[in-house]
Amino acid sequence: MMATAGINPELAATIQYGVDVGRFSTTSKVTLVEVSLPDLISEEPDFDDESLLRRLETIRNETPGTAVRIRNFFIPWAVHDKQLAITSASLLQICTIIRVPVLFIEGLLQYDYWVRPGNGLFFPRDENGGYLKLDLFYRCPSSGGGRAYIFTTYDFAKKLTTNLCFNVQPNQMLLVEKPGIRLVRSSSEELLTIHIRLASQILQSLNKEASNFRVLLLQDENRQFSADPKAKSENLHRITQQHRIAQQLHIAVENFIDLEELIKFLIGASEKVRLAIDPTPAAGTTNEADMLSYLLSKVHYSKRWVSNYRDRANIRINLAFHLSTQTDNNVNLRHARLARRDTKLNTLIATLARRDSTDMRVITWITLVFLPGTFTATLFSTSFFNFQLDNNGSHVSRWIALYCGVTVFLTAAVFAIRSLLFRSKTKLKVDDIDKLLQETKKFVKEDDDDEKEELNEYI
Repeated sequence: MMATAGINPELAATIQYGVDVGRFSTTSKVTLVEVSLPDLISEEPDFDDESLLRRLETIRNETPGTAVRIRNFFIPWAVHDKQLAITSASLLQICTIIRVPVLFIEGLLQYDYWVRPGNGLFFPRDENGGYLKLDLFYRCPSSGGGRAYIFTTYDFAKKLTTNLCFNVQPNQMLLVEKPGIRLVRSSSEELLTIHIRLASQILQSLNKEASNFRVLLLQDENRQFSADPKAKSENLHRITQQHRIAQQLHIAVENFIDLEELIKFLIGASEKVRLAIDPTPAAGTTNEADMLSYLLSKVHYSKRWVSNYRDRANIRINLAFHLSTQTDNNVNLRHARLARRDTKLNTLIATLARRDSTDMRVITWITLVFLPGTFTATLFSTSFFNFQLDNNGSHVSRWIALYCGVTVFLTAAVFAIRSLLFRSKTKLKVDDIDKLLQETKKFVKEDDDDEKEELNEYI
């Protein structure tokens, strides 16, 4: 897209940037609403490029004194918060005719969502110091979701207010008074009332959205977390839901903060606008700053309560994590106690095995020391064997049976005494094992009961 005669090159370059980042649609869908004296509204919806350009040419050739006192262009998103439902050529023509500042278009076409354009109020003057027009623009939360961008200009020569509204529905502006309500009288009041009503609509929408999450939070607060390990999946689902509620409430708080900043900006702008347009207001006109201050107090109230709900949601999340951690700690403590009992049992077994091992080593050493000598002495010193020959030849003593009997008796006696002395210390009885198992089961049951009581106290 190239700049043509009468078009600001900087403006053309800015719109070209929007083309490069895909902020424009291939077709236009623009609604034009005009308010004429006395409060006659004409609405022309869904302008395409061709009809819009013809209408813009008519607007360009208007002369001061026209019956139209408010003109509004409503441009929705073709793709939410990404692509405008207007072509770059049509937007360039609109911006050229109503002389939109480049600063507003830069903020509008900024691709990075988190980069917020500032609020602006400018009064261009002629060479004699007189006001040519008034430019007011800002970004605000939209009652339909996302962000709305508003640009308002007032032509001092034509006494004409033109609004360029992105992501704003025509019915949100409430362009005429309700029956029984006093019609606006001054130009400044007429200009600012539109913004006051739009801010009020946004506040109502934010309150309604926050109220829905408040209901979900209260429903969750009336339910208790279960200490039963089988309910772990349900608790996890509830934590996820609470996180979503807290996240949405956090977004709501930030939206209230944005609206709060906008109203403060409009309060400051209202005094400047009144002094510029109506330095001597007629009797009976209202002070827009008073109405904005009232609206600001409502925003403060809503923001305080939504912040309270957000904090309560965070408290519920922290409580759930604390109880989950407490349960894990109790389980780990129980495992540690069981491991300690297992260690005690293993230590007892190891001690008994060590005693058996000691006894065996003692017996082995005694055997190694005395058995060879004893065997040799016994073999060669007994008289049971007689190697001398007599008349009957070689023979064995008749007392050998006594030797065998005494030997067997003494051996049995030694084993019996040793068994009686060391059996209670060296043998792990089945009864002892059953006793340890019963103590372990009792410990596990008592530990589970204590854990449930502790969790119920925290909930």
